[in-house]
Amino acid sequence: MILRLSGRRLALFVVENLIWFINLGLIIFFGIMNFTFFSTSTLMMILYSVSALGFLVYAEGIALISGHMDLSVGGIAAFTSVIIGKLALEWSPQIPSLILIPLYPIIGGLLGIVNGYCIGKLRVNSFLQTLSAYLVLYGVNVIISPGTLHRLPELIVAAGSSTIPSTQLPLAVVILILGAVIIHIILAKTRFGRRIYAIGGSQEASRACGINVEKTIVATFACVGVLSGIAGLLYTGYQLCVTTYMARDDVFRAFTGPIIGGVALVGGRGSMVGIFGGITMIGIIDIGLTLLGYPASWRTALNGVILGAAIFVNTTREKIRWRLLTKAD
Repeated sequence: MILRLSGRRLALFVVENLIWFINLGLIIFFGIMNFTFFSTSTLMMILYSVSALGFLVYAEGIALISGHMDLSVGGIAAFTSVIIGKLALEWSPQIPSLILIPLYPIIGGLLGIVNGYCIGKLRVNSFLQTLSAYLVLYGVNVIISPGTLHRLPELIVAAGSSTIPSTQLPLAVVILILGAVIIHIILAKTRFGRRIYAIGGSQEASRACGINVEKTIVATFACVGVLSGIAGLLYTGYQLCVTTYMARDDVFRAFTGPIIGGVALVGGRGSMVGIFGGITMIGIIDIGLTLLGYPASWRTALNGVILGAAIFVNTTREKIRWRLLTKAD
């Protein structure tokens, strides 16, 4: 009996943390193909390469845990960056950068509230609402800034391009890890976090427990918008410029991270440990293929394969997990 229970706990541990075993396998594979992959600098490169994308993954992960999806995370990041870039260079260049930087999460949060209000209060389907927002935001970007914005203030690009003084540690990596810790605390330790999981599991049961589902949805999408705005700040620094279609091609990768990291497609389950593992996997594959000399076109094609594999892994993991939990002693 004890051996069976221990074996089941071990199996559940592997299932729940499958992404980290996948990552370990990828690291060994790429390391065998190119020994430089095992260096500390490569680890920093992996995390730095996905630092901006990571906040889109965080945002999408929270939306999925709540039982919804958000196709507009990239659009929010790009729109926020375009607005602030235009303010810094053309509309109000006299505004200090220290005032402009907080506008990234503020504008992102406001856009998230609009999405959340339409989804929570007006009962618009989250796929349709955020797809509409995606199209509108990128369309407005083309209207107000058809070209690339260069020569942005140094403080604005610092978050995504500078390193911690006296070290080789990118500031963006610190922000990425700090963001993961804060979100983990919110999801795992606060009443608001428990409500996000609850409405993702069942809105009807949540209402029966006294949870204001509509307000929770609005607040959830506000958080999604804030994280997308921060992603815009990091993308700006990473690219050292603002482009009209910034982050557009990363929308589907933003889904891949949380899905392969264990966030349930139906909502109500997932963790920051798994989501961060999903982000790391994307970085490992990107840097691994780069070190092996594969062109960017290969990585673009591989994104679709990875998303399909992520859905398959997620579905299979849920079935195995259910069998382990319901298996008789």
